[in-house]
Amino acid sequence: MYKKLLVGMTVISAAIAVTQAQAVQFEKPIKTNVIVTKPDGAGTKKQVMVLNIKLSQKERNLLLNYKPKNFKTRDLPSSANVGMNNVPVLDQGMHGTCVTFATTAAMDAILGKGDYISQLCNLELGSYLETLGYMPSGWDGSWGAWVFDQMVRFGVVSKDIQTSKGCAGVMDYPVDNWTNEGNPMTLNEFNKNSIDVSSTAYTVEYLNLFKRFDNKFQDSSSAWTALQNVKQSIANSHRVLIGTFLVLSPYCSAGACAKHNAAQDTWALTSEISTPPYFMGGHEMVIYGYDDNATATDAAGNTYTGLLTLRNSWGSNVGDNGDYYMTYDYFMKFAGDVQELVPMASDK
Repeated sequence: MYKKLLVGMTVISAAIAVTQAQAVQFEKPIKTNVIVTKPDGAGTKKQVMVLNIKLSQKERNLLLNYKPKNFKTRDLPSSANVGMNNVPVLDQGMHGTCVTFATTAAMDAILGKGDYISQLCNLELGSYLETLGYMPSGWDGSWGAWVFDQMVRFGVVSKDIQTSKGCAGVMDYPVDNWTNEGNPMTLNEFNKNSIDVSSTAYTVEYLNLFKRFDNKFQDSSSAWTALQNVKQSIANSHRVLIGTFLVLSPYCSAGACAKHNAAQDTWALTSEISTPPYFMGGHEMVIYGYDDNATATDAAGNTYTGLLTLRNSWGSNVGDNGDYYMTYDYFMKFAGDVQELVPMASDK
């Protein structure tokens, strides 16, 4: 009964999000450059995709003019890292599918089966459901709550099934072909090979993009509270999904202008992303660690202390072997949607 109620709450939350989302639109994803950091291509540039979230000028100004504030810090460990439980760095390729890749990576880490869930089958089911007016397919963007809701309601298909039987006749995710979105996969076809994950995890929301804009960023403690909740989640060995805005400065890797371990592997409030504001994109990742004493340095020599560790989906040859970092103040300013994934206790 408890688990069924949680599923129902997920559905209701997603339905509310659809109503609120009418003022926010997805357009075709944005191509932007990041620096390759692997030795075999270090210093070269690689194109990646970020979400194209259309904001009104009023919303844009509210976001850019917001100044994060610090409040009393909770009594938490100075650092914690839950890892990704042998889930490899994924590559969303030339599609705006970061939300699907982040959500499946976080779920894979809970399942403990490595690279298990097929993003392709999930997206192709999304294409079919989109024709029925359900949700965006996910190929050009989505929200974490929507992708998670689809997985809870309809299950997932394994990558073994994808590579042996195919997803609507497609065996391989089209990583390098931005015009190829596979084929819509009917619910009947999906159900033949789907696995129920409704008892795997539930989400707890800590920050909501629509609420932030609706209250005109006047709730000065909401972002700070969300940061404390994220750190508490990691300390409890839970991972967190983050949907964030990226300010796409041409001088940095998708707006990541500072360095922690590798060139331009850290999002910080550096001068490169200040006025005049550049184009902004959206991106979804998994937060799996934090360190109050970790530092990053920008090109001007400024030091930023306190970093979140993020699992990205741009491949392992960028960032810090595929991972990135984010300063606490960047999180408070630009994070839009933040959800903790809480594993459910097994009935066995």
